[in-house]
Amino acid sequence: HSCYMNAALQCLNSAVLFREHFLQECTATGGAGLLGSYRELMDAMWRGDKGIVKPNRLASEMAQICHYLDGRSPQDSQEFLTTLLENLHGNLKTTVPSTAAKEVTSSHNGGSIVSVLFQGQLRSTLVCGKCAKSTDRNDPFMFLPLNVPEESPRTSIWTLEESLQNLIKEECFEENQWFCPQCKNMAGVRRSIEMAAAPELLIVHLKRFKINTFGCREKINTLVEYPISGFELRPNVVDSQDVYDLFAVINHSGTISGGCYTAFCKHGDQWYHFFDSTVTPLKKGKLVTSGAYVLFYHRTQRKPGLCGIPNFGDTCYISAAMQCLFSLAAVQEYVMTWRQHIERSTEDVHTLKAFIHLLNGMGTGQGAPGSYKNDIMCLSAGFKYKTQQDSHEFIIALLDN
Repeated sequence: HSCYMNAALQCLNSAVLFREHFLQECTATGGAGLLGSYRELMDAMWRGDKGIVKPNRLASEMAQICHYLDGRSPQDSQEFLTTLLENLHGNLKTTVPSTAAKEVTSSHNGGSIVSVLFQGQLRSTLVCGKCAKSTDRNDPFMFLPLNVPEESPRTSIWTLEESLQNLIKEECFEENQWFCPQCKNMAGVRRSIEMAAAPELLIVHLKRFKINTFGCREKINTLVEYPISGFELRPNVVDSQDVYDLFAVINHSGTISGGCYTAFCKHGDQWYHFFDSTVTPLKKGKLVTSGAYVLFYHRTQRKPGLCGIPNFGDTCYISAAMQCLFSLAAVQEYVMTWRQHIERSTEDVHTLKAFIHLLNGMGTGQGAPGSYKNDIMCLSAGFKYKTQQDSHEFIIALLDN
């Protein structure tokens, strides 16, 4: 019954920076305790000559911390992963970062490779219903917990972005539910959440298990569509241009009493399916399933030009045209060469300025999607705003202007 452990360990094993930290510090015996057993496991997986490695020592060390996480009975993979990372953090926080982690840890004081790579911050803002003063509080997180609906509220598939929006949406609480430290009164309150700091490695916990009205645990099997690459956190993260690529997934199939955990992990450019001791190549098209339970993302660089344009009410004909125009190398060169000159111009060239501003935002990724609205409105002059139009006619009119 150790599949919950195996799946979690395979996903951590595919986190390159985390893995390299331990491989560079491995000794022949790994050392004592949980930290030593994890180093020993990494060494066996990457430097050993066996096709199958048994994490017996690690399981024994985990049982010393939490007796039921010994691999002998079915348990929750996310709970195992939480316990493992928290205790590795406790053992590592006084150690010197490895060479592989120095670039990431250079701006951090204290902590450990665990907190540096996996820890982010959520900021809660509470606004008093009486005095309207706001109170902020930052809370660290290692797992981003997102609710999964019991069924999609529409005929379309539920998305990861929608679950993220549900986490950060503003909530209102009734009178006398909160004590305001500003006006010293019990009051109603509005609460909003945003991500104050995004981690290097983002772990998303899809909350598929709930307690029903009878006090029993049930599983939610709703399919959540999640991005494989280019997962954008903005505008949900403060001042962030971060994008993330998926590198591992913990899956749960079956029921709570008779379920099984497996892992999808990326090594190099190839994805693999890990089912205990069985490892098979996996096609990218098979990555998104209704069994996805824990998602692992790593921060990556935004590719210039790969930037979506919001639809501000049937303006897709403009978005499609602008994407095609920006794919032309000559247009990109024109924007980069003449941008500052045109933006500073006092001449009446509003359409040209909007064109330049929008394409520059797409190319640099520095423009918030909402800021494109004024550009779209300007470019749609002569066309009925928020009414579907012909994209070809729009291109002709735009180029003429």
